[in-house]
Parts: sequence; structure tokens; C-alpha cells
Amino acid sequence: MIELGRRGQVNYPKRGLSIDIGNEKIKIIDYSRNKDNIKIGHSILIDTPENAISDGVIAGVTDIGDVISAALREKGIKTKDVIFTVASSKIITREVDLPDLPVKKLNTLIRMNADEYFPVNLAEYTLDYRIIDRVDHGEGMQAKVNLVAALSTLMDGYVELAESLKLRVRGIDYSGNSIINFASHLDMDDTYMLLDLGSDSTMVSVMSKKVVKFNRNLVYGTKVISTSIQNHFGVDIKEAMKIASEQSLLTHEPEANDFLSNDVSSALNQILNGVARLMDYYASRNKESIEHIYIVGGGTGINGIAQYIERYFNMTCTILSENPRVIASDDSYVKNSVYYANSIGAIYSDMNLLPIHILNKDKLRVSKRLKMELALLAFALVAVAVYLPYMGLRNLEKEKESLLAEIEEKQVAEVVLEDYNQTMTSLVFHESIITTSSSTTEIMADLLEKMEAEIPTSVSYLTMNNSEEGILISCIASDKLTMVNFITILKNMTLNDEPVFSQVYVPSFSEVEGSTAGNSYYAFSIACDYAKEVE
Repeated sequence: MIELGRRGQVNYPKRGLSIDIGNEKIKIIDYSRNKDNIKIGHSILIDTPENAISDGVIAGVTDIGDVISAALREKGIKTKDVIFTVASSKIITREVDLPDLPVKKLNTLIRMNADEYFPVNLAEYTLDYRIIDRVDHGEGMQAKVNLVAALSTLMDGYVELAESLKLRVRGIDYSGNSIINFASHLDMDDTYMLLDLGSDSTMVSVMSKKVVKFNRNLVYGTKVISTSIQNHFGVDIKEAMKIASEQSLLTHEPEANDFLSNDVSSALNQILNGVARLMDYYASRNKESIEHIYIVGGGTGINGIAQYIERYFNMTCTILSENPRVIASDDSYVKNSVYYANSIGAIYSDMNLLPIHILNKDKLRVSKRLKMELALLAFALVAVAVYLPYMGLRNLEKEKESLLAEIEEKQVAEVVLEDYNQTMTSLVFHESIITTSSSTTEIMADLLEKMEAEIPTSVSYLTMNNSEEGILISCIASDKLTMVNFITILKNMTLNDEPVFSQVYVPSFSEVEGSTAGNSYYAFSIACDYAKEVE
């Protein structure tokens, strides 16, 4: 089963920690959210331990955990809920146009066609999406959907890190989605390009009237500049970044400068050439012209970079250091706000790449804790009752009976919930049948609607395959009589007073023993050949 993140099972917390772990810096904010407004109590910007993370994959859980734990203690931060935003080439994105369907049907459609979008083993990935725009091409509304598939083992590293810090991981966002959320909450209605200048990658986004029009990730970042400085001076990465921020090394006139300036400028040109190609691609498919460039991220600290980009593209370029939606009482955030764009954006996210088995584990833990608390409360009431007068004891006995009834109701509710989940699983499959019909003929759609109305409720579909010759249905039924009734319904089915099938037969049939003695069901397949009028 493909794991789809948009499951309605978890919401990002209104208060918590938002963490962005880069190759060079770890960015942490302790936030509280009220609608679109974010208040920051504390912010942390610390160096990432060397070789502790590569391409988003956490290699040193202990090393990263130690520096984060020390920073949280120093700030006196007690918050326990955490979300992460992750940048990695192991996260794959696709932009597709799909029918503008209700969420449940859109989920089903994406699950059914996921293999077409991603040429990987999706059993190893968690899949989620966001609707970035809705457009009408003259054939009904279409949803522009940004699909994201994240390797589950990549996400497991962040779960392990949270557990080592004794934090509750509530969500994992993709950095490309985080930066879109950040930009869409700015008070800017013009068409602009936002560059997130990271160490290993550069995220390129184009926004128009707060709607994302383009979002791509370049797989190279400002590390090429730091490496040039390291090689020239023989210093470590931290010292190289300091040199880049203090010395003016960027120039558009290489013949008038030394070797280092040429090397640094050429390294930045490599990034900007990639950005230019993406701008050309965007311009070929969109009528809105880019009017301005904004930059965020650690690369903004390179001396003169905004002016260099402005001259390179012949377009105004501004370091984006203010956000009207963010209120910060922490001076460190105000000073280093360009580093926190992804951490801020993740707070708004409606995408969650946290593997579903982690979500289920958290729900089970909460359920067990609730039962234990109820049991302890009941025990405490009984213990206290021993020492109270008779009348007080009677009152407590009534409270105890009420509490036990409440516990029993909760147990019944769990059974009802289990039945509901099973029903919803069946419903999702039936919806998938209706969704499948959108890619076949109108006759097939009418047929499926009729089948949905007439099939016995004790028959469940497993699979349905449609072809020009007919349909093949795999089913299970509770008894033979139900199976026979279903076959009879199919044989007698008509559309517009014409028979649908020329023949209906059973290629395979087997009786399957249930989990309890004497309980069995029947698994069978039905082949239905279309009548000539239907074909």
C-alpha cells in the first residue's frame, strides 16, 4: 500500500519547535502560531557537526542530537513537539494536472496512478501532495498538483533524532514546500523570483499574486564558493564562510582581479547560469514576467551577492530579511532572519512526509496512556473510599460506576472506530472504481454507477480490470447464495433497456477458512463479456 501523507490524521502543532538541518547550519525556532501570524520566543543558529549530514541524510544522530540538546538547555526551551523541514535529492517531485476532485477522490486517483509519476519502488516512499493552483482549460476545472515522494528511510533518521532528544515529532515537510508556504504568506502581490541560497542546493521559486507558478531545486549551492576559498587559504569551512562575508571577492571584471576573485565569481556564475535556464523555461510557459528577485538563505551572507545577482540578471535583487507575519522578541532572529525561511514556512505546511507507521505508533501510545490514566483514577477513587464515611462511600461508588461505564463506552468506541476504518477502506476502493471510469467510456461510468447501486452489500470488490472485450472482477462473498445472486444481477443488468453482457461466467472459485472455526468466506472472480451494443 502506498503511503499518502495527506491523511487527515495529524495537524502541525500550533506551538512547537521547527528545525531545519543544513550541511553548515542548524536552524531552530521555538514558535507559537495564531492563524497566519507566528510569534517566535527563541531562535537558534548553530554550526552543524562536520560530516553529520549529507544530502539530507542524518549520518550522526548522536553528534547532531548533542549540539541541539545543549542549545535547547542554554535557551531554557521546554517545548516537546517538533517539526522538521528537509532538503534532499532523495525527495522526488512531480507537477501534474488532475481533475479538480474532492480530497478523498483525489487521494484515490493519486494512489492509483502513482507508479506513472515516480519510476521508483513506491513501497519504500511516503507520498504527499499540495494543490498549487486551479485553472480552467475549457474542459472543466483542473488542479495543478505538486506531488512529493520521500524515501522513508530518509525520514526515519529525523524520527530517530527526535526520539534521542525526547521530542515528539509531529511532522516532516519538504523544503521546496516550506519555501512556497513562506512566500505565499508575504504581503507581495507582484510576480517575483525567490532564491533560497543553500550550501548544497538552490531552490528557485516564482510567485505571482501569492500563488506559486514555478518551483525547482538546483543540485548545487554556495558550497562551491566556500570550497574555492578553502582551497585558496587552506582554512576550514567556518573560516571560509567568514572570509566570504568580510572580503569583497565577487566581480564582473575578471581581468582586473586576482585568481581568487575569478574563482569565486565563476563558482557563483555556475549557480546563476542554472537559475537563468530555469527562468527561460518559466518564461516559455507563463505570461507573467518576473519583476524582482529576492534572496534568502545562508548564501545571502556572501559579501556583495545581491548586487552581483542584480547586475547578472539586470533586475533588482533584494535580501528578504523582514516578514510582516512574524513577531520576534529574540534579537538573534532579527539579526539572522534570512536563515529561517524554511523553518517559518514549515509551520504553515499542510503536507506531512512522516511515515504512517510512526503516526499510528503515536496514536497507539496516546490510547494506551488514556486507558492507564482511567485505570489509575478508578483505583484512586476506590482507595480513598476506604477512609470515608458510609454516605461518602456510596457517592464514590456511584462515581466509580460512572467511570467504569465511561471506560466501557470508550472500549465500545474503539470497536466502532475499527468498524469505521474498515468501512472507509472499502469506501476508498469503491471510489477508486468510480475514479477509474473517468479514463474509460461514459458507458463504463454509467455501468459502474449501476453496479454500485445493485450489488449485494455482503459482496466486496478486490480488483476490477476493464478492457474492450469486457471486465474481470475479483470479489469475496460471505456465502454461496450471495455469490449466485451477484452473478444473476450481472447477467440481467441492462443499460437503456439493452443487455450489458453477452455472457457472465466464473473462471475461479475457492472457499477460504476464516480466523475462527466454522467461519469461512468465498473468493471468486467473474468474467463479463460485453454485448456488441455496449462495445
